[in-house]
Amino acid sequence: MEFFYVILFNANRSAIDRIKSIIEEKGYVFDFSRNLIRHEIRISSTVLTRRERDILEYAYKKGYFEVNRKVKLEDIANKFHVTKTTANFHLRNAIKKITGDYLLDYGNLDNSDYI
Repeated sequence: MEFFYVILFNANRSAIDRIKSIIEEKGYVFDFSRNLIRHEIRISSTVLTRRERDILEYAYKKGYFEVNRKVKLEDIANKFHVTKTTANFHLRNAIKKITGDYLLDYGNLDNSDYI
């Protein structure tokens, strides 16, 4: 059995129903999961620069965010051949973007609060 994910941006109920009809007309099973789609939409709409994503991913995998850090900011900076200030800048930007998107979805923010 094959699975396909369809990510819908700003889709209303009638748009979802039209897509469902088209998919079912083709003989496929339509399984709608709002949580999965919402989660994937939010991740897809968070635009990190390549450098932000690379540094954030490396920091996460190496344990930078653990209570007892397993890697220091200096180590991250050395890995990417940048200063500590620059590494910190990219980490903070990535975290700000992801946190802002999360709070727009689940917190008490609206688009006017998000810079």
